Amino acid sequence: MISGYNLENEILNIAGLKNFYPLLSGYDHGWAMRKYNAINSTKNNLSKYHFVWNKRVYDGIKEDLKDKSPIITGCPYRNFKDRNNISALKKKNSLYFYVHSTNKISIEQKINVFLDSLNKLSKNLKPIDICLHWHDYKNKNLVRYLKNEGYKIFCAGNIYSTQYMENLYKIIRNYNHCLSNQLGTYSLLSIDLKIPFTILDPEPEYFNFGRDLNVPGEYRVSDFKFGNIARKKFLNKFNIDQDLIDFVNFELGVNDKEESKLIKKIILSELKDSMDELKFKKISKYFTKKIYETFSLILK
Repeated sequence: MISGYNLENEILNIAGLKNFYPLLSGYDHGWAMRKYNAINSTKNNLSKYHFVWNKRVYDGIKEDLKDKSPIITGCPYRNFKDRNNISALKKKNSLYFYVHSTNKISIEQKINVFLDSLNKLSKNLKPIDICLHWHDYKNKNLVRYLKNEGYKIFCAGNIYSTQYMENLYKIIRNYNHCLSNQLGTYSLLSIDLKIPFTILDPEPEYFNFGRDLNVPGEYRVSDFKFGNIARKKFLNKFNIDQDLIDFVNFELGVNDKEESKLIKKIILSELKDSMDELKFKKISKYFTKKIYETFSLILK
């Protein structure tokens, strides 16, 4: 199935199911900086079940959403890494993850200040390449500007590509160090590959011009309690210690994930339940979403 970041196929793999099964349960689309991800969407999802990466998000949903049953799958990216035996190659110096925008949320940061923060880094971290999210990679003016400043630009491709996870790991594994001024799933993936990840200032601000109901109108990740804690873990930290390894493993759900057979049972029971005439809108909504994601890939 086509889905954002190929997450659905990887969750199906965790469950031991082929990738043609519809995944009707809700699931996390990335590393949650709040009690749980996409608060409005998670709350209003038609499914009773929601697949999460870790115990922290599990507890957040259990506390706030009494009608939801969170299930810990662990991080799907890590499952992809482990089953494909991916390890770090460390052929290049540093990769910088440029904070990404969406079709509803813009980033407020002065690009000259951001570039100045890179120029001030020590020589052993240079040269620095930049990785852009697909939404920003389509901004040809941004790409042209960064290239003119002397940076090599990489992108894992369309987020609806079934090759997305593979492409992302192909980029990350080549570096000795990863950097950004914003936390993201890549922060966890880097440390999991034993590649140091460092947060740099200044922190960007988000402007929710499209009225995305999952986030405030204007915000920084450090405005959120967990986001502030996590940012401090990585701020100006250029090494990996045991405390950081333990923190990342917890956030990846390494030791807390449910058994594959339970996840499989839930996915199949949801599909069977959706065939009930009274709940048919659940599966019809799913396939409407699949049509949108397919066209988003075709019309890239």
